[in-house]
Amino acid sequence: MTAAAGTAQDTAQDTAQDTTPTAPAGGVRGKLRRHRFWLIAGFLLAAALLLSYAAGTAKMDARVLSPGNPGPDGAMAAAGILRSRGVDVQTSDNLDRTRELVHTKGAAAVTVLVADDLGYLHAAQVRELAGTGARLVLLAPGVQALSGAGAGISAAGVAPDGQTEAQAGCTAPDPQAAGSVSAGHGFLYRGPVVCFASPSGSDGAPGSYAASADGSIVALGNVQVLQNARLDQLGNAALVLRTLGSRPTLVWYQPGLRDAQPAAGSASLPELMPQWVTPVSVWLLLAGVAAMLWRGRRTGPLVPEPLPVVVRAAETVEGRARLYQGARAVDRAAASLRAGALTRLSRHFRLDRSAPAEAVAAATAERTGRPGSEVARILLTERPATDSSLLHWAQELDTLEKEATRQ
Repeated sequence: MTAAAGTAQDTAQDTAQDTTPTAPAGGVRGKLRRHRFWLIAGFLLAAALLLSYAAGTAKMDARVLSPGNPGPDGAMAAAGILRSRGVDVQTSDNLDRTRELVHTKGAAAVTVLVADDLGYLHAAQVRELAGTGARLVLLAPGVQALSGAGAGISAAGVAPDGQTEAQAGCTAPDPQAAGSVSAGHGFLYRGPVVCFASPSGSDGAPGSYAASADGSIVALGNVQVLQNARLDQLGNAALVLRTLGSRPTLVWYQPGLRDAQPAAGSASLPELMPQWVTPVSVWLLLAGVAAMLWRGRRTGPLVPEPLPVVVRAAETVEGRARLYQGARAVDRAAASLRAGALTRLSRHFRLDRSAPAEAVAAATAERTGRPGSEVARILLTERPATDSSLLHWAQELDTLEKEATRQ
């Protein structure tokens, strides 16, 4: 009986163990399978955000003379030194922000550095900046910027190649403290105060540094003195620090597309439209309203009508020239100028369209009386490598073409 009782007890324990509730097998895995789409989507979204953030933080500012560009043609070193000397360096890429910064900081405490290498600003915009009362430093300004500044500063050509150093040669305190700076590139100017004349030491010669009589407006033609690659040479750093750091705040202004204005005299859209467009448009509007009232449903999307637009050739040429300048494609610009000159000369001499360039050069030499080697150099073999040499060669090419086509 004792054995039977033991057997009954073991059977009851086994039954109790079998009837104990347990968690369903694979419960967690089942939930993962049901929500795997959202888990994968969330993982991919997080990875995309992480990669986007990493790409954004790793992106380097590559603009020329930008205070955030650490490359050889950037100006991060100059901006960093100015900040270490207590100058509040503010960046701006449009005229509205520049005006706001000058108004907020106070014009008497602000120097505005204008680095407009693509020529977005017009004379009226530069005149507005000059009228704020802030000190204005123009980097390699063009004719429009100089006319807007109104400080008696005028353009005087480009600096000749071969000169590596320029002496101050003036009594202005900032250039005199610098002593000598790098030379051989950039533009030359004339004005009430002229320093770093080219050729060096010449009386009355234009210089790469020109300023108004009171020093409130400065034109700096040699922008390489600001670049990281040359800041530590000669007196470049001294000239930059004294010119840009004379006031507590420096607004580093690099104009962009928002500051570009249409050329003067450009026709407006109503002037370009034919006279019949207005009455036909009114008639179509009335017909459309009547159709909507009649049918009571949408008639479909509107179809735009192409309008005749005239683009002046000068605007196309100027736009292509700015693209070449921005890409530093001196060889492409020279090839375009050479091809245009050869085409015009061939047409003028009534040569066959298949005539080689050497035949055009021979006809040009015969017409102008110049030596054949000189004409061949200008028309065929000259390969300018810098902006300065390109400008000099373009002037020679233009003079030769005028002589050849003169009646």
